[in-house]
Amino acid sequence: MADLEAATRGKTATPYPAPKDVSDKVLCDMIFNYQIAHTQREMNREQHCARLLKLARLAEELEADEWRFRPVEKLLGFSNQS
Repeated sequence: MADLEAATRGKTATPYPAPKDVSDKVLCDMIFNYQIAHTQREMNREQHCARLLKLARLAEELEADEWRFRPVEKLLGFSNQS
C-alpha cells in the first residue's frame, strides 16, 4: 500500500492514459473540448425548454385571472374603437 501511495504521490487520477506523443495529446484535447461544448449545448437547450414551459404556465395563469382585472387600455383612457 505504501508503494502505491509513493508511486502516485503528486499525480492526479485521469480517466484517460497519459498521451505518448503530441498527436495523442492533440486528439485528447480535441475530444475533451468537443465533450465540453456538446454538454454545454445540451444544458443550454434544456434550460431554454424549462424557461419556455415556465413562461407558458405563467401565461395560462394570467389568462385564467384576466377576468378579475380591468383592461390596461381602459385604465390608461384609450378606447377600443379603431
